[in-house]
Amino acid sequence: MKAASDPTSSGRRVMYAIERFVEAEHLRDHEFVVASDFNMRETLDLCGAFGPYLPGPDGPHRVVVEFDAARAEFAASRTWSKSQQIEKLAGGGIRLSFLAPNIAPIATWIHEWAGHAKPINPPALVQLVASESLAASEILSQSLCEVAGDTSGRKLEA
Repeated sequence: MKAASDPTSSGRRVMYAIERFVEAEHLRDHEFVVASDFNMRETLDLCGAFGPYLPGPDGPHRVVVEFDAARAEFAASRTWSKSQQIEKLAGGGIRLSFLAPNIAPIATWIHEWAGHAKPINPPALVQLVASESLAASEILSQSLCEVAGDTSGRKLEA
């Protein structure tokens, strides 16, 4: 990963995944300069288990996610972030909180828990997970119809 202030990106910080480059050409009149206040170690520490993400325009975020009793032990057994805090909840669940630079990878991570994790904070994360879940529900409903041979367009209940 390379973080730089790219002259083609209006001076904002961008991160390039070098492993995705298929070709590169050295251009002498374009310079990529690492910002003087950028610290890769701090950025990676803030990202934790979620990969290298630069802070979004309104980040970092205090993330709070609740896990049900079925997945609480597994979720609590991992270090997701150096800043994480775990609170036990009535009924055997946990509340996990930590700082994250960007909510996009957190939303994807919550979906991986397949209904055992509930986003609590920030509100933008709750909204993102909800809208992505609704979109996925629509797609899956269509797939259920196709599997059942129903081409009427009506929705089937799972």
